[in-house]
Amino acid sequence: MTDDASAPVEKKQRTYKWLTQTQHALERPSMIIGSTVPTEQTFWTFDGEGGARQITATVVPGALKLVDEAIANALDNWHRDPTTTYIKIVVPREAGGMFSVTNNGETIAIREMEATGLHLATVLFSRWNAGSNFDVEHEDGSRGKEIKTVVGQNGYGIKAVNVFSRKFTLHTRNPEQSRRFEQTWHDNMGKEDTPVISKCAHKTPETTVSFLLDWPKLNMAECEAGLTDEVAIAFESLAYQASLCAPSPLHVFLNGRELKKMKTPSHFVAAMGGMKPPPGLAFATDSVYSADGKPMFSICVAAREPGKVAVFEAFVNGSRCEGTLVNFVLNRMRDIVQAKLRAKKDHADLTIKAANLRAEMVCVVTATLDTPLFDSQSKTNCVSTIPKALWPAVSAAFKKNIEGCA
Repeated sequence: MTDDASAPVEKKQRTYKWLTQTQHALERPSMIIGSTVPTEQTFWTFDGEGGARQITATVVPGALKLVDEAIANALDNWHRDPTTTYIKIVVPREAGGMFSVTNNGETIAIREMEATGLHLATVLFSRWNAGSNFDVEHEDGSRGKEIKTVVGQNGYGIKAVNVFSRKFTLHTRNPEQSRRFEQTWHDNMGKEDTPVISKCAHKTPETTVSFLLDWPKLNMAECEAGLTDEVAIAFESLAYQASLCAPSPLHVFLNGRELKKMKTPSHFVAAMGGMKPPPGLAFATDSVYSADGKPMFSICVAAREPGKVAVFEAFVNGSRCEGTLVNFVLNRMRDIVQAKLRAKKDHADLTIKAANLRAEMVCVVTATLDTPLFDSQSKTNCVSTIPKALWPAVSAAFKKNIEGCA
């Protein structure tokens, strides 16, 4: 007779999986696009006259990041080719509508990539870890030859858009080759159509990506029936951000309308603070340009008006983020205000916290950094060391207006 108590206990077998990068992205999207949890957030919408209002919408941050990645690709093109003059963004509201981002300027050569048997465009838009931004020298010690001011670094961004789309189409035309290239992917990049290459007589180089997001996989299944006004505004806010961060020769269009009124931090500060931008230096505002005239740093600050919300928006190479740029700017403004207040009688030991100052201002900052570093692919937190040269030589008027936030 067998003693059951002494019989070996059968261990539960663990299940192991070896996933492709595409499967891993779909299984663990937060590693690539950030949170996929629906989150209530506030967004700004702007009218054609420069006014603004704040709305609340429940959206998935990762879904916003996907559209932002497509826009960032277009903004990056200007850094590669300053002849780029426009970015056209379409945010669809109807069921089954496709987002699209179009830019002119330098396009991809229509040719096969060496040793792959695939077209170069196919590789760049659907094969992980492929791109032109790897040969750079980073502050973290990564070695390379060329400093770049593009925000894309890892060869992931546009592939993530493709993976989280039910349908993704690339269309590019290259006048130098008199050829046009078009290719479509389906079902989260699972099916790939054969590229269509044809003759093209058009003289303007242009690239368009169009995509239908896979809303259920992004935990936004309700968007299958179309976008509500609030959700549409959330996505449209990305176009206004692009307009703010775009250099002056670059025109940004949203659903066919050029965003002329929202081109500088002062426009945003005025709109979000409920103020009309008067002539002169009513706000503290300044800019820094590189030796070749490219904008490197721009800031506008105003004291929050009674009853209005405090706003602090920072953008690194077109990507909205917190982190070292925010800390850099707040600490320097804190020093200016603190020095003013300490000069008053009985205030010599006064200490101001940067967070308290932030709660009393409306501020918009844009910066262009060489090979910016972020703590994740979602690019919501900048960890680059901010060059002191980005802080402008503080003019008396600029200093006086910052002191006005005290």
